[in-house]
Amino acid sequence: MAKILVVDDRPINRQFLVTLLGYSGHQLLEAADGKEALATARASRPDLVITDILMPTMDGIEFTKRLRAEPSIAATPVIFYTATFRLHEARLLAKGCGVSFVLAKPSEPQLILSMVNTALGLTQTETIPPCDVLQPEETPAEKLLIEYLSDLESFNQAMNSIIDRGKKTLVSEHERLRSLSEKLNETSNQLHTVGLRLVALTELGQELAAERDPDRLVNLFCRAAHDIITSKSACLRILSEDATTPGYFLSRGLTPEAHDRSAQLLPSSAFVRRVVETRLPCRASASDLEFEKLGLPAVDPSARSVLGVPIVITSKVVGWLYLADRLVGDEFSDDDERLALTLAAQLAVSYENAQLYQKIKKHAAELEIEVAKRRVSEKQVQQLNADLEGRVVERTAQLNEANQELEAFSYSVSHDLRAPLRAIESFSKALQIEHCQTIDSEGQRLLSTIRSETKRMGTLIDHLLDFSRLGRQPMTRVEIDMTELAQKAFEELANNQGEPALEFFLSPLPRSSSDPTLIRQVFVNLLSNAIKFSRGETKPHIEVGGSSAVGTNTYYVKDNGVGFDEKYSDKLFGVFQRLHGEDEFEGNGVGLSLVQRIIQRHGGKVWAHSKPGQGATFFFTLPADNQEALHQS
Repeated sequence: MAKILVVDDRPINRQFLVTLLGYSGHQLLEAADGKEALATARASRPDLVITDILMPTMDGIEFTKRLRAEPSIAATPVIFYTATFRLHEARLLAKGCGVSFVLAKPSEPQLILSMVNTALGLTQTETIPPCDVLQPEETPAEKLLIEYLSDLESFNQAMNSIIDRGKKTLVSEHERLRSLSEKLNETSNQLHTVGLRLVALTELGQELAAERDPDRLVNLFCRAAHDIITSKSACLRILSEDATTPGYFLSRGLTPEAHDRSAQLLPSSAFVRRVVETRLPCRASASDLEFEKLGLPAVDPSARSVLGVPIVITSKVVGWLYLADRLVGDEFSDDDERLALTLAAQLAVSYENAQLYQKIKKHAAELEIEVAKRRVSEKQVQQLNADLEGRVVERTAQLNEANQELEAFSYSVSHDLRAPLRAIESFSKALQIEHCQTIDSEGQRLLSTIRSETKRMGTLIDHLLDFSRLGRQPMTRVEIDMTELAQKAFEELANNQGEPALEFFLSPLPRSSSDPTLIRQVFVNLLSNAIKFSRGETKPHIEVGGSSAVGTNTYYVKDNGVGFDEKYSDKLFGVFQRLHGEDEFEGNGVGLSLVQRIIQRHGGKVWAHSKPGQGATFFFTLPADNQEALHQS
């Protein structure tokens, strides 16, 4: 069997021929372009070469010319295997290269085997291989076109038959009909090419619409534009998303050196600048006077005819398509220009969709990462909450333990410390009464001092116990008439201390939802302080008032007493803290501490303003909303 070299840049096309011809027992060699094929032919000396025409690096025409130029392999028969819509042009190119056989893509397997046997000079003994190696079935559009062309061919054959029958008698009519037949045949070929170009455009549009990867998209388009328009070379430039820097530069039909030269020189050429600036297609040929001024890169051979079209997305030029030299014919036609514009429009839409798809895909990935981060954060928050709950339980247990210890301490203070005090009081009293005759006046004074200080110590213990119990005492929240509560507290104090000359002014106070016992204690402590520190005035004066705002009631107790220096106000509400000496005013420094503790438990605050000798004003607030949480300290 023969050794056959298959040359095609598409692996699927090579695989089809290798499988088909391998079934007949031939030895098959493969190459992806003309340059690789030439090297294989030199090394392996094939009996037959089947080659595509349009390929990167070196096309089939150049490969065949070089094959014919080498004596050792010049006689190797060659079959051009090319797309059907270039079949007419391929036959013209084949004659110029000394190639006698042209196969269309796609062709029936039997036709391929027959032409291979003819080229090899073999008898027609091969049979059609199994169906799994047959080419894909034609599309509906291709089937309709083939049927139409078949009808045209039948009509052409009928015309030829009429001409043959009338040769003897209708010579002049024969010549006229022969001319019409040739024109019809030419029109049929043109229609054949245009129709299959439309099929190729439709299929390309479907492939572009289905592609979502920008890299594969531009590669697919560049190859299709090169093949459909049948140019010797094609270059495609796509700018980056900001439309200022290069994103892609691809080429077909150029050597690597020519590709690099084109990538460097084409973007800055006058020809490409004209395409980009005008946003219109441009054509030029070597016959134009200004052709040399277009700044086109000199490749081997130099371009003699060029076509450029812009690629526009939403009124913005994002790239351009550059085509050089038609395979057949001298210059690019109007049809080529319209076809290139159609291709560019297809790419613009598909490329924009691919970019949007990539952005959406990226955004979706970012959202997935964000969701994953949030899930991790939620788990961390849940863990922190669990840890916090554990700490709360631990702190609550510690607090309960401390409260129990405080209860034990209070019990100790209430019982263990009171017993010695009672003993001191009792023995001092007995000594003072029973031995009054034997104890002089100084001794009597000392005994009286002991008894007085013992009582004072008992009072301090009582106040300390009251202060410690205040934080644990449950609160009963009811609505209070604050005016009535303040009035009763003042009357009780005034009657007990006998202060007939004291002036007392009470304005209507906002009602409050609070614990009446504790709030009464607040008024008692503040009013007793006001009475005590204004006692030395000629006309002691005490005023109680209040106001209501959103969410808060404010109350005050004001006197015209001795006052205090505000720079020491931080000591006012401390336990056992005093701003005046015991020889000036009685007291133990617990009353204002109790006031602050009570107000804080109700969710309010307490403060004071004063100047020495100008009296003092104590303010406190209580929540006006009954739903305000009462703080348990």
